[in-house]
Amino acid sequence: MTLADSNTLESEKKSTSGELACSLSLESYLQRIRDALPTVDRTLRDHGDKTIAQYLETQNVFSATSFQPRDDLAEVVYNYAKPLLGEEVAREAASELLANPVVLTANHHGVDYFAQSVQGTLIFSLRKINGKQAKTVPVFACGNVPINNFTYPRGAILYPNGFSEKSGFHVKFPVFPSKNRRDSVCTVRAFNIGDVEAFKRKIIKSINPDFKDRVETIIDQTYSPVVNLDNYSNQSVIVNALIWERFFERTECPTKLVYLEIEKIASKLIAVSYTHLTLPTILRV
Repeated sequence: MTLADSNTLESEKKSTSGELACSLSLESYLQRIRDALPTVDRTLRDHGDKTIAQYLETQNVFSATSFQPRDDLAEVVYNYAKPLLGEEVAREAASELLANPVVLTANHHGVDYFAQSVQGTLIFSLRKINGKQAKTVPVFACGNVPINNFTYPRGAILYPNGFSEKSGFHVKFPVFPSKNRRDSVCTVRAFNIGDVEAFKRKIIKSINPDFKDRVETIIDQTYSPVVNLDNYSNQSVIVNALIWERFFERTECPTKLVYLEIEKIASKLIAVSYTHLTLPTILRV
């Protein structure tokens, strides 16, 4: 064996040793998580051999009966989504809810950049209906939250490589000024073209110049088209859908994100339910 061979062997040993140590370290951290969180432990024990898509199928269940007719929900979603996302998407969303009334309700409303909820939505988009990939991704998100909460619907949370290490794990860029920071997503005014231009300048000033053109294009194509809407809640529905399309622009059969405010849906369902009541029923109430 030559000296070079010896050095190579020693290097391989160190590499293998490092990988093993890393693996052991990850296993120990995972075990600590399982010890602290019984739900995680039970999920991994019962479903650890499944892919994410296979696991999602075990959760994609619903009751055959409902307190209010399923048609009501389909009608409300259709009427809510149609003026914002178009007739085709609204019809598809309503149709799929009739067939598979399962929705994601863990998110906060607003333009969503929060890593945990974005990842959750991506996972939920893998669901199937009658064995086929769903065409829409229905998200009923909470709108009665301040725009400055930890998910930051006030603006954008970005996690790019283009920031300096001093900037930390993520960077927040506001669309709304600080005077609006305590407003709720469901009541805050719409952002205007001045807000969008200031938002764009702040991001471009802080990021790697290599990303400049891409950021300008994304903002111009997703935020600028909705500045004439009358509230941020409706703006968010469209901006989320447009950003989602960019995720899958090279996909042959992309899904459509239908990201709606749950309070609006609930209030509309109550109104629909009230119209179904007969006069004697109303009198009894």
